[in-house]
Amino acid sequence: KLHKFLLCYRNSPHAITQEAPATLFLRRRLRSRLDAVKPTVGERVAHKQFTQVLTRPCRERHFVVGEQVLARNYSGKPKWVPAVIIAQTGPVSFQVRAATPRGTLTWRRHKDQLLQSPVHGTPPVHGATGQADASEFLVFAESGSARVPPMSPPSRSARDMPQVTQAPGTRRYPARHRRPPDRFQVGL
Repeated sequence: KLHKFLLCYRNSPHAITQEAPATLFLRRRLRSRLDAVKPTVGERVAHKQFTQVLTRPCRERHFVVGEQVLARNYSGKPKWVPAVIIAQTGPVSFQVRAATPRGTLTWRRHKDQLLQSPVHGTPPVHGATGQADASEFLVFAESGSARVPPMSPPSRSARDMPQVTQAPGTRRYPARHRRPPDRFQVGL
Protein backbone atom coordinates (compact mmCIF):
# COMPACT_ATOMS: atom_id res chain seq x y z
CA LYS A 1 0.00 0.00 0.00
CA LEU A 2 2.94 2.30 0.57
CA HIS A 3 4.05 2.04 -3.08
CA LYS A 4 0.55 3.04 -4.29
CA PHE A 5 0.57 6.05 -1.99
CA LEU A 6 4.03 7.13 -3.15
CA LEU A 7 3.05 6.75 -6.80
CA CYS A 8 -0.02 8.93 -6.30
CA TYR A 9 1.96 11.45 -4.25
CA ARG A 10 4.77 11.74 -6.78
CA ASN A 11 2.34 11.94 -9.68
CA SER A 12 0.18 14.74 -8.27
CA PRO A 13 1.21 18.38 -8.78
CA HIS A 14 2.97 20.11 -5.88
CA ALA A 15 1.39 23.30 -4.49
CA ILE A 16 4.50 25.46 -4.82
CA THR A 17 6.09 24.24 -8.07
CA GLN A 18 2.80 23.40 -9.85
CA GLU A 19 4.63 20.31 -11.19
CA ALA A 20 4.56 16.71 -10.07
CA PRO A 21 7.76 15.54 -8.28
CA ALA A 22 8.07 12.67 -10.79
CA THR A 23 7.95 15.16 -13.66
CA LEU A 24 10.71 17.24 -12.10
CA PHE A 25 12.85 14.18 -11.37
CA LEU A 26 12.26 12.00 -14.47
CA ARG A 27 11.16 14.73 -16.93
CA ARG A 28 8.05 12.71 -17.74
CA ARG A 29 4.76 11.84 -16.10
CA LEU A 30 4.39 8.38 -14.56
CA ARG A 31 1.52 6.24 -15.84
CA SER A 32 -1.28 5.74 -13.35
CA ARG A 33 -4.66 4.02 -13.37
CA LEU A 34 -6.27 7.26 -14.47
CA ASP A 35 -4.01 7.32 -17.55
CA ALA A 36 -5.17 3.81 -18.45
CA VAL A 37 -8.78 5.05 -18.56
CA LYS A 38 -8.02 7.99 -20.88
CA PRO A 39 -7.55 7.18 -24.58
CA THR A 40 -3.95 7.19 -25.76
CA VAL A 41 -2.60 9.48 -28.45
CA GLY A 42 -2.38 6.58 -30.90
CA GLU A 43 -6.03 5.71 -30.39
CA ARG A 44 -7.07 9.33 -30.88
CA VAL A 45 -5.00 9.62 -34.07
CA ALA A 46 -6.42 6.36 -35.44
CA HIS A 47 -9.97 7.52 -34.67
CA LYS A 48 -9.39 10.91 -36.34
CA GLN A 49 -7.90 9.27 -39.44
CA PHE A 50 -10.83 6.86 -39.63
CA THR A 51 -13.37 9.70 -39.44
CA GLN A 52 -11.43 11.69 -42.07
CA VAL A 53 -11.65 8.79 -44.50
CA LEU A 54 -15.38 8.40 -43.88
CA THR A 55 -16.21 12.10 -44.20
CA ARG A 56 -13.93 12.80 -47.16
CA PRO A 57 -15.61 15.47 -49.34
CA CYS A 58 -14.13 14.30 -52.64
CA ARG A 59 -15.90 11.88 -54.88
CA GLU A 60 -14.25 8.68 -56.03
CA ARG A 61 -13.45 8.45 -59.75
CA HIS A 62 -14.19 5.20 -61.53
CA PHE A 63 -13.11 4.47 -65.08
CA VAL A 64 -14.05 1.57 -67.35
CA VAL A 65 -12.34 0.17 -70.44
CA GLY A 66 -13.41 2.06 -73.58
CA GLU A 67 -14.32 5.26 -71.71
CA GLN A 68 -13.25 8.59 -73.19
CA VAL A 69 -11.17 10.61 -70.71
CA LEU A 70 -8.70 13.48 -70.59
CA ALA A 71 -5.16 12.27 -69.83
CA ARG A 72 -2.33 14.38 -68.41
CA ASN A 73 0.29 15.16 -71.07
CA TYR A 74 3.83 15.54 -69.68
CA SER A 75 5.52 15.95 -73.07
CA GLY A 76 4.48 19.55 -73.72
CA LYS A 77 1.35 21.50 -74.51
CA PRO A 78 -1.60 20.99 -74.15
CA LYS A 79 -1.60 19.74 -70.57
CA TRP A 80 -4.67 17.53 -71.04
CA VAL A 81 -5.28 15.51 -74.18
CA PRO A 82 -8.25 13.32 -75.15
CA ALA A 83 -7.69 9.62 -74.59
CA VAL A 84 -9.51 6.31 -74.49
CA ILE A 85 -8.93 3.76 -71.73
CA ILE A 86 -7.55 0.56 -73.27
CA ALA A 87 -6.97 -1.58 -70.17
CA GLN A 88 -6.77 -1.43 -66.40
CA THR A 89 -3.20 -2.37 -65.41
CA GLY A 90 -3.65 -2.12 -61.63
CA PRO A 91 -6.13 -1.09 -58.97
CA VAL A 92 -5.62 2.62 -59.74
CA SER A 93 -3.62 2.65 -63.00
CA PHE A 94 -4.82 2.44 -66.57
CA GLN A 95 -3.38 2.09 -70.05
CA VAL A 96 -4.73 4.83 -72.30
CA ARG A 97 -4.43 5.67 -75.99
CA ALA A 98 -4.02 9.43 -76.31
CA ALA A 99 -4.39 11.71 -79.33
CA THR A 100 -1.49 14.16 -78.96
CA PRO A 101 -0.13 16.74 -81.43
CA ARG A 102 2.70 14.25 -82.10
CA GLY A 103 0.26 11.49 -83.01
CA THR A 104 -1.53 8.68 -81.23
CA LEU A 105 0.43 7.36 -78.22
CA THR A 106 -0.20 4.70 -75.59
CA TRP A 107 0.50 5.72 -71.99
CA ARG A 108 0.10 4.23 -68.54
CA ARG A 109 -1.59 6.71 -66.20
CA HIS A 110 -2.69 6.78 -62.56
CA LYS A 111 -6.33 7.64 -61.97
CA ASP A 112 -5.20 10.99 -60.52
CA GLN A 113 -3.73 11.77 -63.95
CA LEU A 114 -7.07 11.14 -65.69
CA LEU A 115 -10.18 13.33 -65.79
CA GLN A 116 -13.71 12.40 -66.74
CA SER A 117 -14.31 13.57 -70.28
CA PRO A 118 -16.81 16.45 -70.34
CA VAL A 119 -20.26 15.69 -71.68
CA HIS A 120 -21.17 17.02 -75.16
CA GLY A 121 -17.68 18.42 -75.85
CA THR A 122 -17.67 21.25 -73.30
CA PRO A 123 -14.82 21.80 -70.85
CA PRO A 124 -15.47 21.40 -67.11
CA VAL A 125 -16.32 24.62 -65.30
CA HIS A 126 -14.62 25.35 -61.97
CA GLY A 127 -14.62 28.17 -59.46
CA ALA A 128 -16.80 31.21 -58.98
CA THR A 129 -15.81 32.89 -62.26
CA GLY A 130 -17.28 30.12 -64.36
CA GLN A 131 -14.13 29.76 -66.46
CA ALA A 132 -12.46 26.42 -67.08
CA ASP A 133 -9.30 26.06 -65.01
CA ALA A 134 -7.38 24.52 -67.92
CA SER A 135 -8.10 26.33 -71.15
CA GLU A 136 -6.01 23.96 -73.19
CA PHE A 137 -8.35 20.98 -72.81
CA LEU A 138 -8.86 19.12 -76.04
CA VAL A 139 -12.19 17.41 -76.23
CA PHE A 140 -13.44 14.64 -78.47
CA ALA A 141 -15.85 15.87 -81.08
CA GLU A 142 -18.53 13.66 -82.54
CA SER A 143 -16.37 12.93 -85.60
CA GLY A 144 -13.48 11.71 -83.46
CA SER A 145 -11.19 14.65 -84.16
CA ALA A 146 -9.95 16.96 -81.42
CA ARG A 147 -10.79 20.63 -81.14
CA VAL A 148 -10.03 23.48 -78.75
CA PRO A 149 -13.07 24.87 -76.89
CA PRO A 150 -13.84 28.57 -77.29
CA MET A 151 -12.49 30.86 -74.60
CA SER A 152 -14.92 32.88 -72.52
CA PRO A 153 -14.47 36.67 -72.47
CA PRO A 154 -12.24 38.03 -69.69
CA SER A 155 -13.89 39.24 -66.53
CA ARG A 156 -14.62 42.93 -65.95
CA SER A 157 -11.84 43.36 -63.36
CA ALA A 158 -9.26 42.01 -65.83
CA ARG A 159 -10.37 44.52 -68.51
CA ASP A 160 -10.34 47.52 -66.15
CA MET A 161 -6.80 46.92 -64.88
CA PRO A 162 -4.09 48.84 -66.77
CA GLN A 163 -1.57 46.63 -68.48
CA VAL A 164 2.09 47.50 -68.09
CA THR A 165 4.08 46.83 -71.22
CA GLN A 166 7.81 47.25 -71.67
CA ALA A 167 9.84 47.79 -74.75
CA PRO A 168 11.80 44.68 -75.68
CA GLY A 169 15.18 46.44 -75.30
CA THR A 170 14.65 47.93 -71.81
CA ARG A 171 15.51 46.03 -68.66
CA ARG A 172 13.21 45.90 -65.67
CA TYR A 173 16.09 45.90 -63.18
CA PRO A 174 19.48 47.60 -63.47
CA ALA A 175 22.40 45.51 -64.68
CA ARG A 176 24.66 44.05 -62.02
CA HIS A 177 28.21 45.39 -62.00
CA ARG A 178 30.62 42.57 -61.25
CA ARG A 179 34.17 43.15 -60.09
CA PRO A 180 36.83 40.49 -59.89
CA PRO A 181 37.97 39.71 -56.31
CA ASP A 182 41.10 41.41 -54.95
CA ARG A 183 43.53 38.58 -54.45
CA PHE A 184 46.86 38.78 -52.66
CA GLN A 185 46.01 41.79 -50.50
CA VAL A 186 49.21 42.71 -48.68
CA GLY A 187 48.07 45.54 -46.40
CA LEU A 188 45.48 43.67 -44.30
